[in-house]
Amino acid sequence: MLSSTIKRLPQRPLIPLIPQIPWTRSAMVGALLPGLILALGACDSDDAPSATGPDAAAGAPDTDDSAEIRVAGKDIRAFNPVLPATAARTLPVDPQLGYHVSEVKDNLYVVTDGVWQSVFLTTGAGVIVFDAPQSYGARIPDIVREQTEEPITHLVYSHAHLDHIGGSAAFADIAGLEIVAHERVADYLVEIADPARLIPTATFSGDFTLSHGDEVIEMSDRLQYHSNEADLFIYFPQQKFLYAVDSLTPGWVTFQYLDLTTNVHAYLKLGKEILSYDFDLFSGGHLTQLGTLEEVQASIEYTDDLVQVSREVFEGTDMLATMGEAGAQAGFANPFLLFRYYQERMIAQCSERMLARWQDRLSGVDVWVDGHCDKLLSYHRVD
Repeated sequence: MLSSTIKRLPQRPLIPLIPQIPWTRSAMVGALLPGLILALGACDSDDAPSATGPDAAAGAPDTDDSAEIRVAGKDIRAFNPVLPATAARTLPVDPQLGYHVSEVKDNLYVVTDGVWQSVFLTTGAGVIVFDAPQSYGARIPDIVREQTEEPITHLVYSHAHLDHIGGSAAFADIAGLEIVAHERVADYLVEIADPARLIPTATFSGDFTLSHGDEVIEMSDRLQYHSNEADLFIYFPQQKFLYAVDSLTPGWVTFQYLDLTTNVHAYLKLGKEILSYDFDLFSGGHLTQLGTLEEVQASIEYTDDLVQVSREVFEGTDMLATMGEAGAQAGFANPFLLFRYYQERMIAQCSERMLARWQDRLSGVDVWVDGHCDKLLSYHRVD
């Protein structure tokens, strides 16, 4: 049963699905997955390739110098390898199936393709599915049937983004399905009329509880940390499991620009909100592992350290003097160019300090730290 704050929406006719082009996100993941599995497996081996050696990209085809791939201005093979501690916690994705599914807590299952994660819960009265990622969501009904005889009765959206619910159309033929979402998410989905994302049938705002069969799930929209509509903290108190999508990636540094947050001020409150829950296992909806409390705390500590380091760099850099240095060489006719020099100089200083402090604690720091610094330096300047 749903809390008293739920709103039932009138049923709307389904919009016919648009035929998919051959190169979909699912196809992209299918193409990448074998290489990802090989690379992560190699990182957990004593024979792991050197970060800068000719075989650093496990599973990658041989290339000559003329075909060198560069990312952020440097050879892709020069980036740090995945840390052994991260690789050791990787959920084993079957390369033939293209996904991993396992019961990680009583009645609670995680599904992942190594890039996205979702969960489902058996309740004794039906299965509640949380999100249907665009990459493998169409397979979730079959995946559920492989694990339980209970029918799917609910689909819950964590937020509105296509990559996390763009596979929901596969649930369209499930009789009596309740699709639950925040009311702002539902309003947005009605407006855009995307056939890949089914319209919710029940909405809510604030805190509410979903009780079904033997299980209870607590949901809250108390902090809009990522998307423009709403982001849910989904908590399973009986399992001590927290599902907060696009927040943190335990074992890894946070994704690009603080997970593409549209609200840095709210994002910086995220750690405190997460730690207010009594959990011992966490999913942020992405990548290769679930997080323990200690791993989540490390991710939060990275963000706290980033705030401090970026503030010190910002406060220690004289904008006009730095722009003047650039103007002495390039002239002063293009203020945008001079400002970019000022910004990039701060980004470089911030990135260097953060990389030295964190590259041995979290995987992927050298991939995204410059964007993190850019985001926080802009925040200090204008907010």
